[in-house]
Amino acid sequence: MASVMVKQSAELEFGLSRLQAGATIAVIDDDPEEVFATSMVLEDAGFEAKAFELKREPIEDLLQRVASSSAALVCDHRLNGRENIPFSGAELVHRANLQFHLPSVLSSTYVSRDQGTSIRKWRDGIPCLLGKDEQSPESLRSALAITIAELEGRVTRSRIAFPAVIEVLEVQQRGESSSVVAIVPAWRPSTSVEIPVDIIQRDIKIATSDLPGTWLEAEVNCHAEEERDLFFRNFSLAPDLPSDWMSA
Repeated sequence: MASVMVKQSAELEFGLSRLQAGATIAVIDDDPEEVFATSMVLEDAGFEAKAFELKREPIEDLLQRVASSSAALVCDHRLNGRENIPFSGAELVHRANLQFHLPSVLSSTYVSRDQGTSIRKWRDGIPCLLGKDEQSPESLRSALAITIAELEGRVTRSRIAFPAVIEVLEVQQRGESSSVVAIVPAWRPSTSVEIPVDIIQRDIKIATSDLPGTWLEAEVNCHAEEERDLFFRNFSLAPDLPSDWMSA
């Protein structure tokens, strides 16, 4: 599994040492059966799991509750199955890592469906993403170790972002949200990827209808091994190429 290496380096083991045996790991999921399953895996990994009830409250209030009594967090992505929760697990994990410095891992049944849209929107703040079928004591320990290491400044090569050009091929609609299908030549020049339109328009004032055929620049972790691990940030319009660039 490329996203989370089960073999841990000495550096990652050092990062994991922040979580002592029996440390409390918060579990957030809208499905009680998934809460139980994740809790059992965490306990098999040597931690104490603590489930947090989801209710309609500001995301900061939930994170304050979690951070005040937990050393880390494992969170589901789709949280609105039983309550009308106004944020996703991806946003929660992103904010937990970057604003609260609480090591947090995202886990989802719908990785393949959401990786290019609602997860990618927040992926720069999510060092590790696991499918529910990938959860094991080893994978969760490794995911937590990688996350802690990144929060402490020891970023793995696959998570380092570099300036890259992006060719937008088309726009596609998914329910109420839209995304672009694009090529990132510095990653894989023959493989298209999906990028949420709203993270582009957060940085650039451009109409959605004007995106196809546009070249953009952004910071991209071009050494990611899998598409699901790509993140994009700091978009800008790419400068026009000289008319004779093909003959240079």
